[in-house]
Amino acid sequence: MIVSGRDEITPSPSAGAVAQLQLRYELGAMVTARYCDAGFDVVLQDIILGEDLRTVVRLLGDRTIRIVVLCPSPAAVAAREARRHKTGYVDGWTPSALDRELRETTGGIGFWLDTTGLTVEETVDRIMQWIG
Repeated sequence: MIVSGRDEITPSPSAGAVAQLQLRYELGAMVTARYCDAGFDVVLQDIILGEDLRTVVRLLGDRTIRIVVLCPSPAAVAAREARRHKTGYVDGWTPSALDRELRETTGGIGFWLDTTGLTVEETVDRIMQWIG
């Protein structure tokens, strides 16, 4: 996590923000790979959209990976966000804008799960059923 000097990701990010985001993805993939190679089951949790997700998949090489995309409705996300003590949608992002970006650039990759009406436990159960 960058503490000082971070460029925020906005709907129209600066070159510096994109470079920092790509570094985050690269480091996440590297750590994931190392833990996998050491025999651990790993969950890499992040918001990775479009071509960046394809890049992370390539960085993970021939390891067995499963991509799960949690995609509740923007209205459900907005309601959840309203109940949180922190704000996740800043700098021009809204639940609708992020949802649109996700669906337009990342479609067709992984297991998409609409968690709008699901509890955390139900979400985990659905993912585990999919994994088999």
